[in-house]
Amino acid sequence: MTESIITLPLDAIQADTRAQSRAEIDMVVVGEYADDMKAGAVFPPLVVFFDQATYWLAEGFHRYHAYQQAEITPVPVLVKAGGLREAILQSLGSNADHGKRRTNADKRRAVEMMLKDTEWSDWTQEKIAKCCAVSREFVSRLSKELNLTCDRSQVTYTTKHGTTATMQTGNIGKKAEPVAPMLEDDPPFEAEDAA
Repeated sequence: MTESIITLPLDAIQADTRAQSRAEIDMVVVGEYADDMKAGAVFPPLVVFFDQATYWLAEGFHRYHAYQQAEITPVPVLVKAGGLREAILQSLGSNADHGKRRTNADKRRAVEMMLKDTEWSDWTQEKIAKCCAVSREFVSRLSKELNLTCDRSQVTYTTKHGTTATMQTGNIGKKAEPVAPMLEDDPPFEAEDAA
């Protein structure tokens, strides 16, 4: 399925809070958007993921609530293929460069969602940072603060050729165990003669 813009009734869109990466909905902004919508302002389409059963809202929660408040339906939506997980992943970096700017609490919530997820927490800090549109340092600091810096003995990643590979990482950053020094009284090791 390719991306397409269609119109949908609001009640056909599942605005699941698990896909809402903001710390909270700003009802003042919702009211302002609703007033602008009633006055004829055109907003970008909502972004939804469709899994052949449900349209999951990924981007545009403030606009969604504004449409509800303004009692406007149907609404324009950009439909992408996928389900709730894809909607959540898309939402994590939303509004990094448009719409109501994200607060530090919004950024923190997005990163926490990834760090606490069993699959996404295995991603590199760089990949999490890119997905959430934050710095790697922010991810690292939050990971340490949440005490989520567990020692992983291996990391799975995608190579430049598109294949999946595993890297053993359990000893990265660790000093090698010292070898016990040989004492002068110890006889040197001699191989036994095969008789």
